[in-house]
Amino acid sequence: MALVAVPEKVTFYLDGVTITRELVRLHDPVTFGGNLTLGSDTLAAARRFVGILDDLRFYSRALSKDEVAAIAGAATVPERPVNSLTLDDFDAYNAYFDEGGQDVWDIWSDGYGSNGTGSTAGYTLEPFMSRDIVVRSGQALPFGYNNTGQFVDFEGKPARMLVSEIARSFSPTQDFTRSGSTGVTLGIQGAVGNTVQAGDVLYVGLKDATGREAVATIAPATDLRKFYWLEKSVPFTQLAGVDLTKVTDLFLGVGTRAAPATGGLGTVLIDNIVLVAP
Repeated sequence: MALVAVPEKVTFYLDGVTITRELVRLHDPVTFGGNLTLGSDTLAAARRFVGILDDLRFYSRALSKDEVAAIAGAATVPERPVNSLTLDDFDAYNAYFDEGGQDVWDIWSDGYGSNGTGSTAGYTLEPFMSRDIVVRSGQALPFGYNNTGQFVDFEGKPARMLVSEIARSFSPTQDFTRSGSTGVTLGIQGAVGNTVQAGDVLYVGLKDATGREAVATIAPATDLRKFYWLEKSVPFTQLAGVDLTKVTDLFLGVGTRAAPATGGLGTVLIDNIVLVAP
């Protein structure tokens, strides 16, 4: 991890990749005295880093993005394991326009991109993905929901349904029963500022190659206001009626799909959608 500070902003990097940029108020140079403390907050004893620090460096000038990337590239980084049961961990999507990879809305359709619901996949401003609040590492998906009836997409068109839904397609079709999988699990983190109605449940749905769909609630509306990570699961027994060996689409939504009604709005972080296997 690296932090580069210049008068108008600070930039954090993880493995050479920008994770957040924070504008700061301009001020005159400040002289610091006393001890340098790493891994703990002298004003809050409970805030302590648990882990190992190594290869600590200070520079007398601000490094460029390329210089940070070069330093990170020279380090020995363990190869990231591939989990064949992971449906999406959201780690590979761009958080900034200049990263040159794939944007989350290229894979996940949302209401802002005109799927007719009140959803937004990713933040509307950079960084588009959450890189500071995640499950274990990488990135999480900010899933914005707006079931108030006031949502409009990027063309200014209102949502046609009082639910908020994002979806991704698979080509070729996916066998969700691989390795004996019996369900789907994911991580969610809500926010105290989210507003919800009783019908604003978080649901997961599947569509198979014949067009059949099944939907099941994976978290009650009250979970959307909890500001800590929750691991939520839904067994395939609650998604009966689809061919689990030929899944073409996976969708997540907030609201009551069978009976849409006016609800709340807010943002839920989603991370690590994984098949549950013995």
